[in-house]
Amino acid sequence: METFTGTKYENKGIAQGAVARKPFLTKRGAALLIICTRSPRYNKKAMRQEMVYPKFVAYGQLAERAMADAVTGQEIRVEYHLETKRIVKPDGTIEYLEDKVITSMALGRTPTKKNVQVEEVQISNEQPNLIEQSAV
Repeated sequence: METFTGTKYENKGIAQGAVARKPFLTKRGAALLIICTRSPRYNKKAMRQEMVYPKFVAYGQLAERAMADAVTGQEIRVEYHLETKRIVKPDGTIEYLEDKVITSMALGRTPTKKNVQVEEVQISNEQPNLIEQSAV
C-alpha cells in the first residue's frame, strides 16, 4: 500500500465573513453571493488588514435561501467545493473557469439599522410635592 507523505489538498473550503451585497440571480438561474473576508495581509499605509471579496455560486434550495434571507452586512459562513468548467470559443481557443459552489450555508447576526429615529423624551428635574397631594 502506498503512503502519502506530502500535503493533501481537497477540492473544498470554508469561508466566513459578511455579505458584501444582496445576492442576485444570474442568467443560468444561480444565485451569485459576494462575501467580504479579512485577508491575512496587513496594509501598512492604511494601518489595517486588507479585505478580500470572493464570489460564490449557489444552486437550487441554497440559491432560494440566499435570495430570501441574506442581507448586506450579515454574518455568513459557507462551505464550498471548486468546480472547473471548460469553454471552447468559436475561434477554437479553450478557456477554463473555476466556480466556488456553495454546499452549505449558515447565516448569523443581521446588521443593526443605523438610521432609526428615536423618540425624544423630556425629563423634568421637578419632583412632585407628596405632602400637598396627601393632604387633599
